[in-house]
Amino acid sequence: MAPTTTTPQPMIGRYEVVAKLGEGGMAETWLCRLRGTRGFVRRVVVKTLKTEHLDVPEFHTMFADEARVGAALEHPNIPRVEELGEHGGLPYMVQEYVEGPSLYQMLKQQRRLGSLDHRVTARIVADVARALEHAWTSTDGDGQPLHVVHRDVSPSNILISVKGPSKLIDFGVARFADRETRTEAGVLKGKLRYMA
Repeated sequence: MAPTTTTPQPMIGRYEVVAKLGEGGMAETWLCRLRGTRGFVRRVVVKTLKTEHLDVPEFHTMFADEARVGAALEHPNIPRVEELGEHGGLPYMVQEYVEGPSLYQMLKQQRRLGSLDHRVTARIVADVARALEHAWTSTDGDGQPLHVVHRDVSPSNILISVKGPSKLIDFGVARFADRETRTEAGVLKGKLRYMA
């Protein structure tokens, strides 16, 4: 019998790429696996800076800002940011994987099925409110307030976990006290209809 060959999965750092989850204006997100010894496997989300932004220092700073604020916001309604790294010149951040659809996907499906149950709606709204309250009241390592304003609380940035609370994602355009990049006066970042 001839030996079988398998094509190795692409890697981002020590993370094996499983599938592309999506992309935004600045970054792409990937479902990845972290493998360890004795059968250890954990699913994570790896977010990478888009290649067309690799030569723009401001995008590197914005990406690092997002990872730093994500790491500071430890809360059940915000996915953990576990690592910020670089692989072959490509910046990446590793985040907790949340199994479940986005609110956008859920609402799209519900249009065919009827209205969303009011108890489910109330739970989602309460979860997002807790995430926003925590983001605003959190402090940095020196005890200074971060005053994080998300600026893009849209249905596509709310994940409905099948295993627990809903989670607010994507702090890429968030405004906060310790951010290295600042929004210029008169420039709008985020989605006007979903700023919070």
